[in-house]
Formats: sequence, C-alpha cells, structure tokens
Amino acid sequence: MQTISTNQNITNLKISNLIPRNASAWETPEWESFLGRLQVLEIGVFGGEDGDCWHTKPEFAEFIGNLPHFVMRHARNVRHLTLEASPDGLFGGASTNYCIPLPLKEDHFLFLHSLTLKNIMIGPELVEFLTSRVDSFEELELYDYPVTWAGLWKAIRESNIRLFKVKEFETIEDSVEAARIRKMLEEDTLLCRRLEANAEYKAVELAW
Repeated sequence: MQTISTNQNITNLKISNLIPRNASAWETPEWESFLGRLQVLEIGVFGGEDGDCWHTKPEFAEFIGNLPHFVMRHARNVRHLTLEASPDGLFGGASTNYCIPLPLKEDHFLFLHSLTLKNIMIGPELVEFLTSRVDSFEELELYDYPVTWAGLWKAIRESNIRLFKVKEFETIEDSVEAARIRKMLEEDTLLCRRLEANAEYKAVELAW
C-alpha cells in the first residue's frame, strides 16, 4: 500500500478480501494524499468471525471502527463508493444485539454520486448518511441485506433525494434445507422436538 500511494496516476482503487488489520502505511502523509486523489473506491472486507460462527472477533469491530480515521475522511473526492462485508463479518449497526456501526459519517464523501453496499446491514448510520447527500447523490445499489428496508426507503422518500437509478434483485430461492423446514412448518407448527445441552459451549441446541 505504501508503494501504490506514491503513484500519481491512480484514481480508481479496488481492494478485495481486505484483511481486517490496520496497516502502518495508512498513517503516512502519502496515503492521505493518495486517497484524496481517488474518484472510485471499492473495499471488500474479509471475514471476521471468531471460529464458532456466533460472533465476530473483537479486532474486527475495532478495524471497522478505525476505517473512518484511516480511509474515509481522506477520500474527499470519491464519486463512486462500494463497501462489501463478508457474510461471516457483517457490519452496519442494524440490531441492538449485533452492532458494528457503518463506517460512513455525514462529513465523508461530500461529492458522492453512487453507493453500492453488499452484505451491509441497514441501520441509523446509513439513513443519516444518505439523507445528508441530497444535493449530489444519484445511484444506490443494495445486495443481500439481512434486515428490513422499510425505514431506509421512508427516509429517502422524505428527504427528496434525486435518485436516478436503483437496482433491484430478486430474492434468492431457498436452499433444499430451508425449503424442507418451510414445508415442515406448513404441516406442523411444532418444529423443535427436543433440546440438547452442549457442555463444551455452555449452550442449548435445538434438535429436529
């Protein structure tokens, strides 16, 4: 990253499967200047779950919380932004039970025209960010959101954002296992037949 930050010709940056750890290069003046020249920025964050598939690692939440300081506040001229989370490491602050805030603030990306979000939860931060971009925002793409969209669309409608393009994608069909469970629910609402104690994780597990 320190090497590319000295390249004066790069205006588009795409980072896929970014390891959620801070880099020393991000603290240099060259990195700040490099981000200030970008017009297109795409960031995909890799993983983050703790191995038990129940929670994300504490370091992951800290990394997402540091993105505004190391990246977002410097990318002042970005017109097109893409943020992608891993299905194992969601963020967006949509739930009181799971809250890793979206790393977008009202004073970031003042000239943003389009925003693409993948696997990002809809929370208050997203609504506040979008409604603060009434003068410049034109295009919004949403992929694989795990929560309801009603509050987001209501806020967009009330703020009179002049969206010229919104892409919609059909819901993915149920997997074989999901279809089986839905069929079971239609036939019998008593879905769980017994509970099993898991001493290793100190948890109670459902058994079909």
